[in-house]
Amino acid sequence: MMQYLTFLHFPDSYFLCDDIAYLVALINELRRLPLEPEWVEFKHDNYARGMIGADISALANGATLAGRSFAYMVWGIDDVTHDILGTKFDKQNLKVGGEEFDNWIRFLLSDNAER
Repeated sequence: MMQYLTFLHFPDSYFLCDDIAYLVALINELRRLPLEPEWVEFKHDNYARGMIGADISALANGATLAGRSFAYMVWGIDDVTHDILGTKFDKQNLKVGGEEFDNWIRFLLSDNAER
């Protein structure tokens, strides 16, 4: 069974990288953490609009307080065991208020968004 993971990397929104080996190593490194630190959030299938916005804000603040350059939200990982479960979250087909998810999240993360 193929496992589908969706990966958000802040502050750059979607992490664009064609080095699959690097991404696998990064996700495995995050999975080895004993608990989710304030700059990492694992999700299985929860992709409610309000949750995503609140978690992005919390992750950004957590990364700043921890002195981290990046925060990560990864779908398809159990948040307790860190096992790979896969997810039904499909950002290519998700709409938020009629807007494509990619556009919505980019606006949310942009400097032009209302603060």
